[in-house]
Amino acid sequence: GDGISDLEDPFDLTPSSSLLSPGPFTAGTKDLTFNSPRGYEITLQVWYPSIEKSGSKVIYNNVLPGLALDDTTPDCSEPRPVSIYSHGFPSIRWGSAFLMENLATHGFISIAPDHRYGTLLDADPDKLGEILLSMPLDIRESFDWLIDQNNDEGELSNCIIEENGYSVIGQSTGGYASMMVSGAEISLSDLESGCADDNSSEFLQLIHCNAIDFWSSNYELNDSLSINDDRVWASILLSPWNGTVLDRGISNVLVPTLVLTGDVDDTTVISEVNNTSMRLGGNLVNYGIFNNSGHYAFAP
Repeated sequence: GDGISDLEDPFDLTPSSSLLSPGPFTAGTKDLTFNSPRGYEITLQVWYPSIEKSGSKVIYNNVLPGLALDDTTPDCSEPRPVSIYSHGFPSIRWGSAFLMENLATHGFISIAPDHRYGTLLDADPDKLGEILLSMPLDIRESFDWLIDQNNDEGELSNCIIEENGYSVIGQSTGGYASMMVSGAEISLSDLESGCADDNSSEFLQLIHCNAIDFWSSNYELNDSLSINDDRVWASILLSPWNGTVLDRGISNVLVPTLVLTGDVDDTTVISEVNNTSMRLGGNLVNYGIFNNSGHYAFAP
């Protein structure tokens, strides 16, 4: 009854509901870890429609009270759309839990990895170049993990359709990571210029030099670096920071993109977000600016 033919609608059993209010499902969540092919554990937060309708509400890391029911059973009575959330620096996987919980009430499975050396628990500014090149891989590997769970016999078995891919949502530095998996490219010449720019701050120089070092250790030093994931079908950028390593390469984003920011954001200032939006060109679907709103409206 939602006006979309069930023959075309991959989520034909999901009731039609307004995204302006909680949806018809009860949100559940759990945290777990998986082993990255890069040799370390990644902690994930997973949100989903829950089979249970009552239970204990989550307290994320025993710090932030949430609205989702903790450690409940996912409802996989039909395939679910997927979103992946990328947090900023320094933040944590549940930085925008209110948004992920709301998506779960509308039938989404949302997953969010902790980005190593970039969380509130292990932040290391000296590794920011490494962090920037690792974040897109965290996103890609998180979806790979979900595919493995989908094909296994556990609680998330037959919960998604792999070919449907995922949407990506990124706040601050997570916006940079979202652009990278959506097709943006880093120019080696831009990094080299930033590393050698004595007129720039020592911090920004460190980011560019550290990124080159990590790039040369893990990839071939070509003219540009792409960490695109062609399974991404849409991107939402929340007060996006381009990591100071993206500029012209933003124009290589391949998917429809929504940008949201605040007019009193003094971390990613309006001029920077305007530049990002202009670089997106025809892939910018909409650009919303919230009045009297700052950087942490999206990750309180």
